[in-house]
Amino acid sequence: MESQKKLADTWTQSLPKAATQVSSSETLDKTLNFQRELINSVINAQQVAARLTIETQK
Repeated sequence: MESQKKLADTWTQSLPKAATQVSSSETLDKTLNFQRELINSVINAQQVAARLTIETQK
């Protein structure tokens, strides 16, 4: 239960903050940056999950 809470906390903390309104010319850049941040968040959550799995197996 504690490992699931830790994973959820890490996931929510690593999610990008809400974007402010942008002009049409900035939309593509903002979208790409958001996607990069989201991918980094997913990778971070997977790393935490893998570490927790290894600790649990020990």
